[in-house]
Amino acid sequence: MSVACSHRRVLIIEDYADAADTLSAFLEATGYEVVTTYGGQSALMAACNRRPDVVLLDLNLPDINGYEVARRLRKRSGMTHVVIIALTSYGYGPTETRLRLQESGVDHHLVKPVDPFLLAAVIDSLPR
Repeated sequence: MSVACSHRRVLIIEDYADAADTLSAFLEATGYEVVTTYGGQSALMAACNRRPDVVLLDLNLPDINGYEVARRLRKRSGMTHVVIIALTSYGYGPTETRLRLQESGVDHHLVKPVDPFLLAAVIDSLPR
């Protein structure tokens, strides 16, 4: 496993706590600064307070769906640089999902379950 030396701030937005916490623990162990939230409203507040470099966004959230979270993040001052990576299940249609992701401001799309090593490689490959 390669260790991330980027010191990037990652915001995980995932309502399934076990998945969120496992991913958070992996990313922290590889050198990222991670904040984990379990809903859209709490994620928007955390994004304002922590100014993440990367957002890992589940689309199926209990309070605000991920598309709306991405739209709101993109409208906020100082958040245009944030890279948003949607993490979706197989249940989402690829063509429709791709279009909706683009319209909402999502940069990348990965299908769950996400290989954490692949995810770390994607994050490390992002421009600063």
